[in-house]
Amino acid sequence: METDTINLSSIEIRNLMLETATMCGFTEKIPSYRSFARFDQIMTTNGLWEKAAFSIACMLVSWIWFTGLAIAGRGIGRLGQSGRFLRFINKVSAVIMWGMAVYIVQSLV
Repeated sequence: METDTINLSSIEIRNLMLETATMCGFTEKIPSYRSFARFDQIMTTNGLWEKAAFSIACMLVSWIWFTGLAIAGRGIGRLGQSGRFLRFINKVSAVIMWGMAVYIVQSLV
C-alpha cells in the first residue's frame, strides 16, 4: 500500500494532533482505551508519529547542544580569568568566521 506524503508545518501538526485528540475523546479526565486506540490509528495513518518523534529528537539535540555550549563557556571563562586565553579564543573564532565568509563568497561566485 502506497501512502502520499503531506508536508505540514509544526504548528499545523500540533493543531492536527490536538484536533485528533479531541475527536478521540481525550477531553475526559480519564480517557478510555478506545480513545487511545483511535488516536493511535489516526496518528499512524497520517504518519504523524514519525513527525512527532523527529520534532522531539530535534528539541532534545538542541537542548543537549546548548547545555554543552553553556558548560564549555563556563569552563573557558574559568580558565581564562587573566583575559589572555579569552583573547586567543576570540582570535581563533574570528579567523574561523572570516574563513567561512570567504568560503561562502567563493561558492556564490
